[in-house]
Amino acid sequence: MASPGSFNGVEDYDMNLKHKNSVFFLSLLVLEVSCLNEFEITVSSGTVIGHNSQSMILPCMFPVDSLWSLSNTLISWQRGLDVVHSFYYSRDQLDRQNPLYAKRTTLFNREMARGNASLRLDKVTLKDAGVYTCSIITNSGSQKKSFRVDIAAFYSEPRLQFSLLNDGVKIRVMSEGGHPSPTLQWLIENTEDITNQTQTHLAQDKHTGLYSVSSWINLTEVTNSSLTFILSNNLLGQKIMREIQLSSDKREKQREPTQRCHGCFTVIPGILLVFVLIIMGLVFALRRNPTKQNNFYKKQHMDQTQALRESRVFSVYRLQIPSVLRRIHLLKQACRDMNRNLFIFCLSLLLFEAYGFVEFEITVPSETLIGFYGQALILPCTFQVGSSWDLRSTVITWQRGLDVVHSFYYSRDQLDRQNPLYAKRTSLFNREMARGNASLRLDGVTMKDAGVYTCSISTNSGSQKKSFGVNIAAFYSEPRLQFSVLNDEVNLLVTSEGGHPSPTLQWLIENTEDITNQTQTHLAQDKNTGLYSVSSWINLTEVTNSSLTFILSNNLLGQKIRREIQLSSDKREKQREPTQRCHGCFTVIPGILLVFALIMMGLVFALRRNPTKQNNFYKKQHMDQTQALRETV
Repeated sequence: MASPGSFNGVEDYDMNLKHKNSVFFLSLLVLEVSCLNEFEITVSSGTVIGHNSQSMILPCMFPVDSLWSLSNTLISWQRGLDVVHSFYYSRDQLDRQNPLYAKRTTLFNREMARGNASLRLDKVTLKDAGVYTCSIITNSGSQKKSFRVDIAAFYSEPRLQFSLLNDGVKIRVMSEGGHPSPTLQWLIENTEDITNQTQTHLAQDKHTGLYSVSSWINLTEVTNSSLTFILSNNLLGQKIMREIQLSSDKREKQREPTQRCHGCFTVIPGILLVFVLIIMGLVFALRRNPTKQNNFYKKQHMDQTQALRESRVFSVYRLQIPSVLRRIHLLKQACRDMNRNLFIFCLSLLLFEAYGFVEFEITVPSETLIGFYGQALILPCTFQVGSSWDLRSTVITWQRGLDVVHSFYYSRDQLDRQNPLYAKRTSLFNREMARGNASLRLDGVTMKDAGVYTCSISTNSGSQKKSFGVNIAAFYSEPRLQFSVLNDEVNLLVTSEGGHPSPTLQWLIENTEDITNQTQTHLAQDKNTGLYSVSSWINLTEVTNSSLTFILSNNLLGQKIRREIQLSSDKREKQREPTQRCHGCFTVIPGILLVFALIMMGLVFALRRNPTKQNNFYKKQHMDQTQALRETV
């Protein structure tokens, strides 16, 4: 076993060496041979996790006794063979420090007398991960121990991208700046795992070593469903869940002038051909029977006259389309005919009024106190405690307006006159009263607990009362996102609930232009809890490659939720597509047929008006054919 005297002898020898650096290596040599000494240092038993770009503490403690001396203490930190930090001769020795750690390491010199050899490492990066060794030599002994250090980083708030495709939609979730690589999961209706239906791309930055992850799913049919995306960083215990609501509201639009015509450009010529054949057959039949022809035109004239009348009717139709004393006197009257306990309580209140001139000061918050919904709230109130203070002569009363919240006298709580709203929810810190603590703990606060509270204290040193305001607030939940695919537009809805007071909402496009006036918001307050639910949505008639940012602010709590949503459209015209869009086909076709019918009717009418010319025409045609036949013979 090494003795203090032997260590001093080594030091005397070291001082005679020519080079100071020899001291360091000789100390390490002594460290190796002194392992049999009963000298125990303490380091972390498990892996120490550091956060990227932040500072971390590498813990190392050693025993200190009455013989300890700073000048006889050597501390060395190493990672493998690299020197991270060295301390001897009562100061840092950094000439052999690895440049990777330059100006990033410090010891707690003032804590060394308590056995603290921990190292502070600033601006850690992923390159700092590894096994670190803490080596210590004092005049009581020496030892070294090692432990592992890992560096991790939280993943950023996921960004959501919604893309419209020709045959469906694509939902992509992106996050970056994390380490190690994450675990991803997709759920539908929060139960069924559909991760195997998704695609994921993971990239690592060459300089920082941090990961960027992108995961997406293609939906060929949008139905009313709920998707849940889960990103987990197991090393840091980070778990991000994002719920995405999907819905489809595609309906046939009434009185839609533009409809989809399947194969219109092949049907129209066929219809015209059939119509021409019918007209030609009709003309040939009328030529053969002029009587029928006259009857036909007569009927047609009557039909046209009737149609014209109806058209005019339709056109017409379309065009029409010194009070302290008074209070003491009142309290005296109120205290009459009471039992002994209530009389003493009233007497204490009388003394409280009468002792207003005594120099007795209590302390309460100077500003409004904020409580969190559903949690416990401490209403602070302290008073002066003198040498003559006595618990039995102390009266503490908490009120909200005229309601008694909590009373204390006769050295115990007196809750018979407590407002039922506060039953089993209030407590004083009895053991702290001797130190002047009259604070009240209020459990399970709700919105009904907001108001002005008064702390009244009376002791044998004096009396006073003071009031302050209390507000109750609640954080808004993580917003839920819902995409609704309509006929020619997309509806984007963001909902959040469980907050108070009412929030401030803002929508930005490209993170700069405010488009809040283009959105709609619905705010509802629960009648029982008083908490708010908020829904805000925007209708996009045309989806382009753009970025929307939704911001929800709870100013009372300083809560600010910011969510970025990427939008894109990847609709392309498909080549060799048999089905084409015909705009107005069902209004163009009847027009074409009507014009063609009028032309044919005009032709028939012309032939009917001049039968003599018609007969001469056929007679001349017959003579020409006869003459041509003779010449041929």
